[in-house]
Amino acid sequence: MSSPASSPPQSAASTSRRKEKAPTETDVIVIGSGLSGLSCAALLTHCGTSTTVLESHDTPGGACHTWTRRGFHFESGPSLYSGFSMDESPNPLKNIFQIVGEEPEWITYDRW
Repeated sequence: MSSPASSPPQSAASTSRRKEKAPTETDVIVIGSGLSGLSCAALLTHCGTSTTVLESHDTPGGACHTWTRRGFHFESGPSLYSGFSMDESPNPLKNIFQIVGEEPEWITYDRW
């Protein structure tokens, strides 16, 4: 799953479902596709480094994932991310989005 500079990193799980072979050469291997692993892989790929992400679970995201049981939808992971809507943010994950040029639409809270 080598990710050229223009492609986002992929998990081993997503590649194995498509029955692709893992790359024979890569600059960096990232173990785990949680927030930290995906952040690291996104920054490396953005800088032009050939990056492979390996994940043992069937879905990337680590502790941040969703699932459905008996018609109910569940989400796990952090419940609140702060500092994403500001242009100058102390939040390191916001800084990664800025570096790689991705800016999701942020929902802001006007009260608690």
